[in-house]
Amino acid sequence: MTNSEKNSTLIEDNVSIKILVLYHKKTPLFKNDICVPIHCGRKVLLKSLSYKTILRKDLNWMLKNLIGDDTGENISHLNKKFSEMTGMYWAWKNYDKIGNPDYIGFMHYRTLFNLIPYTGYEENYLDACGYTKQNLYPLLKAYKYIGTCTIKHKVNPYEKYKKIHGADIIFYDTFLKILKDKYPDDYIDFVNWSKQQETGPYKNMFITSKDEFFKYCEWIFPKLFDLDKEMADYQYKNDTNLRNIGWVSEIITSFYFWRLGKTCNHKELYTFRPLIDKYDHKCISMLRKIKKRLF
Repeated sequence: MTNSEKNSTLIEDNVSIKILVLYHKKTPLFKNDICVPIHCGRKVLLKSLSYKTILRKDLNWMLKNLIGDDTGENISHLNKKFSEMTGMYWAWKNYDKIGNPDYIGFMHYRTLFNLIPYTGYEENYLDACGYTKQNLYPLLKAYKYIGTCTIKHKVNPYEKYKKIHGADIIFYDTFLKILKDKYPDDYIDFVNWSKQQETGPYKNMFITSKDEFFKYCEWIFPKLFDLDKEMADYQYKNDTNLRNIGWVSEIITSFYFWRLGKTCNHKELYTFRPLIDKYDHKCISMLRKIKKRLF
């Protein structure tokens, strides 16, 4: 091995990559040296009466296996409004508690990046799907960020939000007003982006460097707090209705990385929902048997 190869190997050994997997309930655990499961909204759960309806073993499982977003500087109490963004905020403000990694990413407990197609589910599931430093580091070294694939929708983001959320389009409209009044440059870019159809999917999922993550947080959270303040008098009907700021954040995140991607090399990946329940286990077993017979 040459000196340059040795130095390259040494650098790789010293590089740290963490991807926080965002949870709010007990589901199959995605955890290895790269993936760190985090419980979003732990403060809400523990302080509300709702936790009494959760099976004690499920609550104990979450406390044992997931780090919480309720330590240090946090907005865990806003989880019903901000959804998974409370986990991102915690990571930003408590970065040392996850080891101060060089690269940071976020995925959902039921939606992962499709790094390497894999149809099984076993002990080394995440390794087999490519969630290793050896697989991720070359990508992160070559690209400024990894994001979700652009997908062409039948309607633009505004019309899609209105179609799904109806009268709650007021959250989208209010966000547009905030941009126009306080962030005019962002407003022009956002309006131009919103006219397009190839903009989704809308997910708070990405992997990038520490510096880029901090820039993203410094950009997005003031806007989300502005939106929450503007909607303070809104009469929320139920828990689903409460989540509109979280849903708007998915739109904003998609816009942010779309604009960033116009100025840098980046990698887009499809996402997938791993086959994780008992029914899917049976399907996998059956498909493997059929494959053996046919091929």
